[in-house]
Amino acid sequence: MGGSSFTAGEESVTLDFVNAEITKNDESIELSDLAEGDILTVEVGSNNTAASATVESVGGGQSFGGSGEVTQGTAATTISEDGTYSGESYTSTGDDENALRVDGAAVTLDGVTVDKSAGAASNTEDGDFYGMNAALLAMNGATVTIKNATVTSSAQNGNGVFSYGSGTTVNISDSTITTTADNSGGIQTTGGGTTSASNLVVETSGNSSAAIRSDRGGGTVNVSGGAYTSNGYNSPRGLLHGGHHREECEPDGEQLRSPCHRG
Repeated sequence: MGGSSFTAGEESVTLDFVNAEITKNDESIELSDLAEGDILTVEVGSNNTAASATVESVGGGQSFGGSGEVTQGTAATTISEDGTYSGESYTSTGDDENALRVDGAAVTLDGVTVDKSAGAASNTEDGDFYGMNAALLAMNGATVTIKNATVTSSAQNGNGVFSYGSGTTVNISDSTITTTADNSGGIQTTGGGTTSASNLVVETSGNSSAAIRSDRGGGTVNVSGGAYTSNGYNSPRGLLHGGHHREECEPDGEQLRSPCHRG
């Protein structure tokens, strides 16, 4: 699947699946057969009506050999005390290393630059699930408010801004996030974390690099305003496994790849 993009607005989008033909493994199924974690490719017709949908993966997708435990690597800079930081620059070139990590603190980052320019994750799932090798990782119940920031990553498995764990909250606004390597999403939320994004410009270029991502353990993702573009192969605008997701957006393409949440 190629790249895709949308420009977010103020309107919530609800898709109507009443008359959609849904297939799984080349067989027709009912809407009630879908389960939390199923990933769909949806062809959207007029008036936000789903014309057809195909189940691409089941229950969270393929495995890449995760370590089986929470493994987050190291960080070039760790902030573990409450505070406000303005105009700072944080960089990383190391393997399994965050450029900036906020650990359990209430922090405001204003006008900062975060750059993950090199270094790969030794384990893809630890990068996808736990934030290893991300440019910025919030964890252990941290509350991070980010505004007017520039976040860049050119590292393999180097997600942009990552919110991990129950009680962790990232509120990010008026910022730019750019990733260029494979398996490197824009904003990523897992393990029950929360991300609220407003007026962001997010662009990813690598394969399997959705602009908005959630994975193991899910979380809550709120998106309002901004522009989100995924250019790489198998890189949807949003890819979420479990949890809760709300996008206030106006998709401008005919295909929307989204998860199914039930219950």
